[in-house]
Amino acid sequence: MVPRPPSACARARVCPRARQARGRLAQSGLDPVGVHRQMGHARPSITMDLYVHEFETARRRDHVTDRLTAALGGLIESDKF
Repeated sequence: MVPRPPSACARARVCPRARQARGRLAQSGLDPVGVHRQMGHARPSITMDLYVHEFETARRRDHVTDRLTAALGGLIESDKF
């Protein structure tokens, strides 16, 4: 079996702070295409492969906020979560 060369992602060394900033960008609520443009990835699928968990976190957070706002009958403002 011939070993495969490392992928571009495996070769790339990303600063942990840059990775954290990119994760926050993915959680910001922007769509994946907008995030992919900001990050400079060649395709949106690359962004989704690397940051799908961040997009899911944002989606779940928005869902919980909506449920809490509905359950409390508008007693709280959703932007405070």
